[in-house]
Amino acid sequence: MDPAAVQTAAEALPRTIRVQIITPPAGLTRSGQKQLVKDVAAIMADICGDPTQSKRTWVLLTEAAEGGWGIAGTAFGARSSLRSLPRRRSRVGRLADRRS
Repeated sequence: MDPAAVQTAAEALPRTIRVQIITPPAGLTRSGQKQLVKDVAAIMADICGDPTQSKRTWVLLTEAAEGGWGIAGTAFGARSSLRSLPRRRSRVGRLADRRS
């Protein structure tokens, strides 16, 4: 296999970036999914300082099974509420704000 076709995390400048975002079931609409993928790819290109990086950024959207996810050490299910958690902007959210 051609070594140029292989990507490893050991390379100083990875050619492909993979970002996985896990949400509660039905946490995003289809239009929300599309916008999130677009925004994350653009943010990664900004972070890398390479406008072409967005074409090599994979964004994996995963819906956690009901009851199969948690935040801050707390497992959530059908009757759980995120409202009890303190609100904090993620790094991606803060970077997105800077781009605006």
